[in-house]
Amino acid sequence: MKSFKKVMILFVLCLLFVCLFTACTENTKQDALDTDVAGATVTSNGGLAVRYGKYLYFVNGYSGESTLNTFGSVKTGAICRVELKDNVPDYTTFSVVVPKNVYGSDTTYPGIYIVGDYIYYHTTSVDKDSKREYKTDEGVLMRTKIDGSESEVLKEFDDNSTVFYVAGNYLVYEHEDYLHGIRLSDKEEIDIYTEHTALAYFFKDNYLVYTGYNYDNIRNSTGDYLVNVFNFCDGTTKVVLSSELLNNKEVAKKNNIYKFSIANVEVANDKLNIFYSITEDNTQYGFYKGYYVCSYDASLAFNVANNYRLSYELDPTTYSAFYTLKNGWILAYNSGSFAIYNTFTVDNDAKRWEKTEYDPATENRYYSCDVTDVKDVVGVYETDTEVYAYYTSSKTIDSVEGVAFNYICLLEKDGTEYTVSEGNKISFFFCKYDSTYTTYELIDNCVYYLNDQVSDIAYYGTFDAKVKAEESFKNGKVLGKVDPEKLISLIDKE
Repeated sequence: MKSFKKVMILFVLCLLFVCLFTACTENTKQDALDTDVAGATVTSNGGLAVRYGKYLYFVNGYSGESTLNTFGSVKTGAICRVELKDNVPDYTTFSVVVPKNVYGSDTTYPGIYIVGDYIYYHTTSVDKDSKREYKTDEGVLMRTKIDGSESEVLKEFDDNSTVFYVAGNYLVYEHEDYLHGIRLSDKEEIDIYTEHTALAYFFKDNYLVYTGYNYDNIRNSTGDYLVNVFNFCDGTTKVVLSSELLNNKEVAKKNNIYKFSIANVEVANDKLNIFYSITEDNTQYGFYKGYYVCSYDASLAFNVANNYRLSYELDPTTYSAFYTLKNGWILAYNSGSFAIYNTFTVDNDAKRWEKTEYDPATENRYYSCDVTDVKDVVGVYETDTEVYAYYTSSKTIDSVEGVAFNYICLLEKDGTEYTVSEGNKISFFFCKYDSTYTTYELIDNCVYYLNDQVSDIAYYGTFDAKVKAEESFKNGKVLGKVDPEKLISLIDKE
């Protein structure tokens, strides 16, 4: 009997040791929320807030890395949900969907993603170290059903810096400059680019575009670049731009090598457009340095007829964004100016879109659209009657530095005719947001943000882009529920 008691004591001590000093599985089961998303689509995926049909899923404030993160104990930083009535949040329908602290140090692709029946997010570890302290400096990728009923761990990391993106049938993450994937249908892990480190990468819609050295060129691999595309829908990878592809299409076949720098990636008019620059000149019949755009259909096959030059080699302009319009024109943005590439020309068999110069005699103004006081371009949008931009600018109100959200018409449309607009900007919303993790989302007629003046609580504000708003940082409203310790800051500001 004494031997049996000793064995039982040892067994209990072993269990206690395991729970204290190793990873313990969280109990993440909870009752399902009534959820109806039949036929619904996802809007503004990845970020602070995501619309899924009649629901808005959002991160309920910013809590930081070191906060307590056991399932069920979290409110600030949790993923919550409200229903939308006339595109505006209905506070009375508030529910906590994922009572975990959404956090990561990546600010390029932060936030939450909804794909299929799951929400994907990054959070901190609930494991303990030898001192029985939570290892919140370690990260975890998780997913939870959209009704909150089931949650599971997908991948664990030794820090919180992991970049991830979800679309189609894959979650792709970058860790220590290597690109990996998880197939969502069976949670199988795959290697995308792990033999070497990626030089740069961009996520857009269902594509991952990344560059790397051509290691098959044993004589000069670091001077010879490849541009690759991973398809989130079917899991395939294809080289879409390389020295070999360009050389095979030249007038006289050469052995030129090229360094490519990706400037921007977009999906427009059912095409994947990769904007890139060649960073060094090449010999006769080669492609010279400058900006180019190459368009691809669903096959992702390179076609030299779809590879256009955007700038001369001597043009010093550095563009930070490009936007393709429905008529094929391209707006290239740089420091408050949208250059308009709208003329198709041929130059020594190198095809390009070219800026039309200003002609005072004819008052031809198809050369640029200029905008002042731009902090960030939110986006460029096109309707049947206009091409317009949303952008932010710095704004100080009552000695508080914040931002203004602005609308400006860039081009007016009359059928197939586009003309440069003379419209002035309209500042339609003001706020001071926290950008430690996420920044803001514009969905329909609402701005969603973490209020930097009120303890980084989730806020929203409605707007009419063509109506000038009162210059005040107090036009926003609380979006979620507030932890008791943050109520004081809220009361002080209201």
